Amino acid sequence: MPKPPPENRSAAFLLAMGKGRKKGRDRGRWASYDLQGGCAYDKGMAAWQIFTSAEHRFLEGALRWRIDKWDRQRCVSFYLTLILRHAESGDDREPVYLQPDGTSDVATILNFRGGRLLGISESDLRGITSSASSGRLARRERAA
Repeated sequence: MPKPPPENRSAAFLLAMGKGRKKGRDRGRWASYDLQGGCAYDKGMAAWQIFTSAEHRFLEGALRWRIDKWDRQRCVSFYLTLILRHAESGDDREPVYLQPDGTSDVATILNFRGGRLLGISESDLRGITSSASSGRLARRERAA
């Protein structure tokens, strides 16, 4: 039986190939695919089901294991951390230039390849920054 293309891999196919939930220390590339419970990246689908193999490979290089384990919002938040804290876009051909105070304009962030693939929008940025600041305020109030 020929192997289906990577975009058509189903949970049943991966389980039949023995690439689902493996036990042990060295579980390899398929360790993050929890096929029984699913790893919902967006709208109940895993990242490898949404992106092409080339896009997934790029995001896997930038976000490592997080692209397969985290939901979209956490991946977007971590990608922003890579850009603004570490000045890394995930692509050597796209260097990150930050202002002296460590900021960047929104258009620049949205135009990086990872930002385009993740579908980051201005509303995503507003939501992430507002949830982060409200979380900090809540922790300060509890400590006081």
